[in-house]
Amino acid sequence: MMSILSYMIIYVAVTDSAPRVAVLREEGSNGDREMSAAFYTAGFQVHDVTMTDLIAGDVTLQSFQGIAFVGGFSYADVLGSAKGKHFLYVI
Repeated sequence: MMSILSYMIIYVAVTDSAPRVAVLREEGSNGDREMSAAFYTAGFQVHDVTMTDLIAGDVTLQSFQGIAFVGGFSYADVLGSAKGKHFLYVI
């Protein structure tokens, strides 16, 4: 079984560039800095992308080879907050 680092080395050898990864975050998310640092250390081109960027059309995900979703709370640590966000994107 190959590690993610092995796959990255193969990708870089074939494309002659580091893979681009989007670290997707929103208000209330956490761990995005640690996730970005881990990808950067492994040799990826890391881009900080927010949901606001995506909704506004400022950024699209087509140019990325990977997307990382960090953990956290939807719109902070408020009871029931994820319910409202869910309906916002489903409707």
